[in-house]
Amino acid sequence: MVLEYITYDKMNSLPALKIKKTSERQKIEENLYVKNLITSNKLLNGELIDLLIEIKKINQKIHQILALYISNQKVYLVDYFDKIYGSIVSEFEESGDSDKKWDELTKSIHGGGDEMLQFIFQYPNKKIQRILREILKENNSKKIKNIMDLANKAEDLLAEYEKVNKILPLDIMEAKIIYVCPSCNNCLSLNKFKNSDCTCGAKIASITNVVKHSINILPPELFKFIDDNMWLEFGVNSFFKKQKKCLTLCGNYILGYSGVEHEIDNLVDLSEKNLRILIECKCKDQISIGDIFTFSGKMIDLGCIKGFFVTTAKKPEEKMRQLARARNIEIIENIFEDSEKKLAQIFES
Repeated sequence: MVLEYITYDKMNSLPALKIKKTSERQKIEENLYVKNLITSNKLLNGELIDLLIEIKKINQKIHQILALYISNQKVYLVDYFDKIYGSIVSEFEESGDSDKKWDELTKSIHGGGDEMLQFIFQYPNKKIQRILREILKENNSKKIKNIMDLANKAEDLLAEYEKVNKILPLDIMEAKIIYVCPSCNNCLSLNKFKNSDCTCGAKIASITNVVKHSINILPPELFKFIDDNMWLEFGVNSFFKKQKKCLTLCGNYILGYSGVEHEIDNLVDLSEKNLRILIECKCKDQISIGDIFTFSGKMIDLGCIKGFFVTTAKKPEEKMRQLARARNIEIIENIFEDSEKKLAQIFES
């Protein structure tokens, strides 16, 4: 969903603009943990960005395990079949169960998922049921341990960065609570207690009937903030917000003279020079011809005569630099190195 256009005319000497944001983008920017990261003023620190990407990867693994853990879609006992085969065979021989029941049991174990769980917990032979429950509980225990180990690793990485760089704690993780059945260690719900019996048959009448595990992970909005490289746009924006006599916009759609709207990473109005500058941010190894022409087209349609291309690329090709200069665009490469000094060039241009 895209919000309505509003008029931006804070710099009276420059033409007014029609600007807007998407509601999705606004939601991300208003997230408490995203705000905490933005106000840290560390977004142009390469070490922090590498850390955030590493923590995001760890968190993705946690989400994958949680998704399977909660839905029971991948509860397979076939991996444990060799371990339990002897015990099940002896129980079958003692109980005199039929070959048909044996076929049903082995088929269920190899099938996995909810059907397997239902079969296990309703199976008439209590001894075999107990063996299978123990294996299932062990499997669930490994999942919860894996989740806790990953969450602890992410927190340790963040704490080490804070310690080494002697900065205040970065409050960028939200708490999640996993509610677990004490009988089978199955995940009953995430973040909110639900009064419902477990698939193993355990009665869950109140919150006292469950085991709670707490983890800290990145919120979805911060995932998007990292994935869409908004951190680079806000890192640049934070620099200009600290400067005097300039106004900034970050992450807006702006209506061009043609009637076409353009997504603009950064816009800076310099009062002393009566100048409006566009800035395009790219987190990539190389800049393409298409990147230059697209940015140049935006500048023309918005009436901007000067543009800057801020990139993490360490050494753009010389022909790209020549093409950019021919369109009054300067490339600021390798932004992680001496970022403030490089961005200060904009005031000197």
